[in-house]
Amino acid sequence: MEEYLEKKQVGIAQDPVQMVAGGVAHNVRNLLDAIHGKAIMALCQAEEPDATQTHMIQIVQLVDQSTQVVDYLTQFAKIRHCRKQPVDLNCLAKTVIEQTVNQMRDVIVDINLFDRPIPVAMDEDKIGQAAVAILDNAYQALHRGKGTIIIATDIIQMMNGSCDAYGLPRGKYARLTVTDNGVGMEQDVLTNVFTPFYSYGNDRHLERNGLGLTLARNIVERHDGIIDIWSTPGRGSAFSIFLPLEHQAEEINDTDTVGTSSFFQP
Repeated sequence: MEEYLEKKQVGIAQDPVQMVAGGVAHNVRNLLDAIHGKAIMALCQAEEPDATQTHMIQIVQLVDQSTQVVDYLTQFAKIRHCRKQPVDLNCLAKTVIEQTVNQMRDVIVDINLFDRPIPVAMDEDKIGQAAVAILDNAYQALHRGKGTIIIATDIIQMMNGSCDAYGLPRGKYARLTVTDNGVGMEQDVLTNVFTPFYSYGNDRHLERNGLGLTLARNIVERHDGIIDIWSTPGRGSAFSIFLPLEHQAEEINDTDTVGTSSFFQP
């Protein structure tokens, strides 16, 4: 199995606010420079209505991108304030699916939820935001928007070996996993996948602003959890969110391993 898999454990980023602020400054400056250039071209070609209209449309698109970058920064700043309350992870997964699945044309979405409630102390809106970002990333990784995405929840027991690997206290954890059979990731991408504004994969990724996964990781870490990744180039990726179980006395089948989708089987 190991020869087919490359695993990236997600650590806690140092100075995340500084990293994001630098990325925002760089990206917003580039966007504003482009807006300025398009505006000048529109003024110079005012006597050509068709050309002017084209430039103005591009200006609107650039402004929209700038707004999205600023929105990401605003969301990032709000991560520090989490209002936690007991929430069933299965219910949250269903809500996220309802919000996003209709936008995924030509995609097979398989849902495999745990057979009973999974109580987690969380800020439902923020964990939902993290899950949406991961699900959207899975969709963007598919070949031409076609493929399969698996959404699953379960409960696992973290024993000594897993605790050492993930840097988490021993105990029971809720897990939400999103698996895709898309392009997968090479090791250099795994190393940088949570870096603000890092782009990778197919052409559609290059158009993205690159803060969704950064936000997702920091939200999960604010809930004393982690995001773990399994990926194989050309076969796909699996992103798993681990969150402490609200009721540690919950009976489960003890396990010290983290499973992966059949996409990754040799």
